Amino acid sequence: MLAALICVGVVQANVRPLLADIAAQDSDQRAATGDLLGAIQTGERAVALWPKEPVHRQTLSWAYLQQALSGPGDPLPWLLQAEAELDAARSLQPGDYRTWIALGELYGTWGTRWDPSRLPLAHNAYRQAAALAPNHAMVYTAWGLLEMTEGRPAQAAASFRRAVDLDATDGYAFAHLGGAELALGHVQEALAAFEQAVHWQPDLGHAYVGLARCNWHLGRRIEARQALEQALQLDPGNMAADALRQEMGLGP
Repeated sequence: MLAALICVGVVQANVRPLLADIAAQDSDQRAATGDLLGAIQTGERAVALWPKEPVHRQTLSWAYLQQALSGPGDPLPWLLQAEAELDAARSLQPGDYRTWIALGELYGTWGTRWDPSRLPLAHNAYRQAAALAPNHAMVYTAWGLLEMTEGRPAQAAASFRRAVDLDATDGYAFAHLGGAELALGHVQEALAAFEQAVHWQPDLGHAYVGLARCNWHLGRRIEARQALEQALQLDPGNMAADALRQEMGLGP
């Protein structure tokens, strides 16, 4: 009897984490396709199967946040559940910088969309993430995005510069840096950032829009049109590209 119980315990200890991983992957896939309620259901299953894994709680929190953003009704219950999962993840592994980034994103979204009193919590979370992982570019990219949303392009540009200093191949961070520099009126600096963005991430449509706008401001009409054409090839429905096309007098 004792041997059988030990055998069952061993099986449970090995099978449950595996099933939890499968459920968490399913949750990510469902969220990517817009099936948020399905993502929540499978995310909750992952946490129930293996509650000691912080990553599963991060995954579930993300699904709750997306439901708050897109679902009808009061977002507060979803936001509170997202917060609870990240609080649990932080308790399980306080040194996991990914949980702090997730908290920054949660509180940043919460603060900019519904309750500004949450914004200091977002900045504190990013500050803690940076202290735990000072050499991870994604910390500064995420922080910069919040600063841009708050209408602080100078602070955002500094964060994005830190990100590209840490990872000079991050096309997304370069594109965000270009947007911040352009918002500051630094056209040449923005142009250089957008050029790096499309070099490292050639399928990044909005970076080509930025590149086109910079070239247009600098009087480089041919280069501007070429970049705009590339943006529209990558994303024919890009509203920013269409607006710039109108501004450049290229017609519908």
